Amino acid sequence: MYVSAQYCRNAGLGNKLFPWARAVVMAERFGYTCIDPVWFSPRGAAITRGGIDYGKALRKIWLYDNFTRRKQDAPFLKGIFLSKQQQICCDNLSQAVAAANEKKNICFKWNTDHHFTDISEYRTIIVKALNDISIPRSLDFAMNYHPQPFIGLNIRTGKDFVQKSSGKHGYYLTEIDWFIHALAVTREKHGNLPAVIVSDGGEKELAKILRVPGTVLLNSRNAIEDLLVLSKSKVLLGSGNSSFSAWASFLGGMDTFSSKETSFSHFRINAGNTIQFVGIIE
Repeated sequence: MYVSAQYCRNAGLGNKLFPWARAVVMAERFGYTCIDPVWFSPRGAAITRGGIDYGKALRKIWLYDNFTRRKQDAPFLKGIFLSKQQQICCDNLSQAVAAANEKKNICFKWNTDHHFTDISEYRTIIVKALNDISIPRSLDFAMNYHPQPFIGLNIRTGKDFVQKSSGKHGYYLTEIDWFIHALAVTREKHGNLPAVIVSDGGEKELAKILRVPGTVLLNSRNAIEDLLVLSKSKVLLGSGNSSFSAWASFLGGMDTFSSKETSFSHFRINAGNTIQFVGIIE
């Protein structure tokens, strides 16, 4: 039997990871064969909205050359052809388990249940699978950030988020002024640790926070390097409406903070986890 993940072309890496992770868990727990997904997705809207570093859009937004296929996974074209037979589409693991009892192929949808409630207990399985599909040089790049503790900041600058002061409706941007304040608060508690910034913006968009001593913008090739490095943070300061920030927190299990206006509560990152703390800094 086959399990696959269904994506919308407009979905970014964080949103794509939800159905992929559920597919991986079904493969590991119920003996399904996972179908290798197509991660690369050219999408004009992410570029035309602006507010990003265009020079790295190919690998960081369109996800070109981020992943490889695991040996046990079925090639995409072959798998999709076979999985269409007696396939059931599911939103979460509980629905998929019921479908497994009926001996059905399973496809996880991309646009629903963007939370960690049903997969929180499978963190170890998901982390291993993500490492398995990441290209080796990206794993090596991230390991360079493992020995020394640092504060990770994921600052979203793209205009798919709106500033609260604009009066527009949509997902609010976590403001750079908050990151500057939160970094100072975090350093008071944990010491003057270096701060590594991961962002869809470049030096122009991040100029204000890059003037803070001890901050550096991560010079990475692609999105998975950004995510793997963030997952190694001692403390994570994230954009609360960003699924990318949420995934970094889930994978790393570190204490995670965002602003009052953009909390992580809707992702339910630490569901069933009594160690990780996810909160706000005012």
